[in-house]
Amino acid sequence: MLTRLYNIKKACGDPKAKPSYLIDKNLESAVKFIVRKFPAVETRNNNQQLAQLQKEKSEILKNLALYYFTFVDVMEFKTVNFDLTKNYLDLIITYTTLMILLSRIEERKAIIGLYNYAHEMTHGASDREYPRLGQMIVDYENPLKKMMEEFVPHSKMPCEYLSLDAMEKWIIFGFILCHGILNTDATALNLWKLALQSSSCLSLFRDEVFHIHKAAEDLFVNIRGYNKRINDIRECKEAAVSHAGSMHRERRKFLRSALKELATVLSDQPGLLGPKALFVFMALSFARDEIIWLLRHADNMPKKSADDFIDKHIAELIFYMEELRAHVRKYGPVMQRYYVQYLSGFDAVVLNELVQNLSVCPEDESIIMSSFVNTMTSLSVKQVEDGEVFDFRGMRLDWFRLQLVEVFIELMATTGSSLYFKTDEREADENSVRHHIGDRSLSLCNMFLDEMAKQARNLITDICTEQCTLSDQLLPKHCAKTISQAVNKKSKKQTGKKGEPEREKPGVESMRKNRLVVTNLDKLHTALSELCFSINYVPNMVVWEHTFTPREYLTSHLEIRFTKSIVGMTMYNQATQEIAKPSELLTSVRAYMTVLQSIENYVQIDITRVFNNVLLQQTQHLDSHGEPTITSLYTNWYLETLLRQVSNGHIAYFPAMKAFVNLPTENELTFNAEEYSDISEMRSLSELLGPYGMKFLSESLMWHISSQVAELKVAMNVYELSSAAGLPCEIDPALVVALSSQKSENISPEEEYKIACLLMVFVAVSLPTLASNVMSQYSPAIEAFLRASTLQRGYYTRKARLLMYYFLVEITTFPPTEEAVLGGQNKEELDGYRAFHSLFQWRRKREYASNCDSFY
Repeated sequence: MLTRLYNIKKACGDPKAKPSYLIDKNLESAVKFIVRKFPAVETRNNNQQLAQLQKEKSEILKNLALYYFTFVDVMEFKTVNFDLTKNYLDLIITYTTLMILLSRIEERKAIIGLYNYAHEMTHGASDREYPRLGQMIVDYENPLKKMMEEFVPHSKMPCEYLSLDAMEKWIIFGFILCHGILNTDATALNLWKLALQSSSCLSLFRDEVFHIHKAAEDLFVNIRGYNKRINDIRECKEAAVSHAGSMHRERRKFLRSALKELATVLSDQPGLLGPKALFVFMALSFARDEIIWLLRHADNMPKKSADDFIDKHIAELIFYMEELRAHVRKYGPVMQRYYVQYLSGFDAVVLNELVQNLSVCPEDESIIMSSFVNTMTSLSVKQVEDGEVFDFRGMRLDWFRLQLVEVFIELMATTGSSLYFKTDEREADENSVRHHIGDRSLSLCNMFLDEMAKQARNLITDICTEQCTLSDQLLPKHCAKTISQAVNKKSKKQTGKKGEPEREKPGVESMRKNRLVVTNLDKLHTALSELCFSINYVPNMVVWEHTFTPREYLTSHLEIRFTKSIVGMTMYNQATQEIAKPSELLTSVRAYMTVLQSIENYVQIDITRVFNNVLLQQTQHLDSHGEPTITSLYTNWYLETLLRQVSNGHIAYFPAMKAFVNLPTENELTFNAEEYSDISEMRSLSELLGPYGMKFLSESLMWHISSQVAELKVAMNVYELSSAAGLPCEIDPALVVALSSQKSENISPEEEYKIACLLMVFVAVSLPTLASNVMSQYSPAIEAFLRASTLQRGYYTRKARLLMYYFLVEITTFPPTEEAVLGGQNKEELDGYRAFHSLFQWRRKREYASNCDSFY
């Protein structure tokens, strides 16, 4: 009935689930009329306001029947409750009447004595009921005085593991309904005040709460002579608001340390679970009460002391509860063996002695007691080892030791359950409610595990950032200042002024001078270890027939964050065309991977799988989500930024350094080409991109070169048209056509060699013209001419492109093989061939990822 009433309240409070008849505009006047006239409803009168209900009467009966008969059941329960209380009171009155009437029979002793004497003379022994009957007659000489001793409140009861919430409900509701005793019994008043000071609300059902102080004050304010009780309520309310939160916070703090110590001791000495089992269940009960108290008051807390109701360590308390529950489950046979031996070896012996020493014991009771002794004596440890199920229901007298042998699992479920809304969902009346709870449970479980993985991921990201910063300090570019300071110290040119403060060297952070100093990295590692321990604590979780694996949540989040971090560490800016050097990115990636590799020390996850999935995707131009990768970013930068400046004549190749270098220009470039194109950077780039990435870069480079050759072809067509129009041209189209007609597909290597030599001669003839130009300056470092003016650079660039196209027209489909040239004895010819061959290596379809020289 509680569940049904709760569902009705929630349904009426939700506009979507509320019965349509209560919100229908056409029935609004009829509903108001019925509420106004309730409970009297006149159906015989032709009231216009109720006319609309005639059409809906069958549907109303059908849809509101469950609501109506739920209220009828509440009424029936009220009637039954009254009858039960009435019959119980009648029983007490009947019992009292019997005792009084018995005491008024003056001849009772004579009748009982004569019968027993005759029985003993006839059968040779007294009647078995005579001793107890005689003692009762003597005790009840004054029946009212004797019954006053019997009918007293229970001042004490075994409540070591009884719910504190249940006791508070007994006290609060009991004394609210029977408030008269508060004015007469000081013990009752003291219990009442303690309960009022401990809590500000009680749980009625699920999330429905009862505000104690307000309800009690509103009730007593209308009762004459209760001003003192009202003042007590107000004082207790003020005490609850001011001190209850802090008191329960200190309780939880104590319980955390106590449960931690208890779990540690029991894990080391499981045998203590036998004699100390009561302490385990008491600890679980206390912790459960504090958790439920906090959950109940968290949503109903006063604004003055809100901080007392925010406990970041509540998860730790729940964890220690789970640890104790796990110990009880694991070492349950240890507890059973202990108490089986205790029952058979001690209790059975003592009980047997007590039975034998009883001077007067009726035959029936003697049989029962002997049965107790025989049952306990027959117990053995072998029964526990064989897994036999114990059943002491026939002899249990609420004996805690017997309960531990048989139902310790049920006790653990009662005392250790931290469920706030404890309901048996398998017996839910409505399938829709069951499915809703199942869907909600799955959603909350998924959200909780996802949030845990996100927090762990954020901590790992912060640690990686710190580690990347430390790794960045070891880069060669940061050693210049250190070398400069060392040189200045040795030189004799130091002035009397104080020099620059000495720069801290990498690794200083690892030199601990004080154990009490905790760095940010230490805090991150501590928090990460706790989170990872929680994630790794349970391999799988089964919720509503769905299996959740917490470690997979962490793995997926690490993959996503690692992918974003690698792309982010490139620091590519499309507007300014800035990008991180490959060597620096490789250093950061290695530092990141080192941190991720250390996660395997905390959680049993396959971090190698994460590396393979992420790094393999980075070798493609797009990842699995369609986002750009480092391969696409570096390919775009090298082609659109570096190679474009090479084509414009701002960057040239330096054979001695095996790198591209910047040429002096009017507008300085924003980057140094040698910092991105030397051997170490190319090796770092090839290691980052891998074979697939370098292949993509090579193919993109070949496409870029072929597009430039296409531009030369367009220029050649323009020159042909210009020549046909009679305009002067730098290249004779007629000669080009004549040479093109002489091409043969089956040309021999010797002929290819001759053509290549002729082309070199053609280039050699052009060189004196360039050398004689006063604006040209030859640079031995880059083995090329540096032109002063932009106009001349553009002129010679166009002329060089035309010459390149002319060479392409004249050579055959494939350039001469290297074997044909190696036979030549002339070193200049051999170098000329290699230079020529490096320009057109795209026609060789070679792989450049394996060797950086081939990339150039």
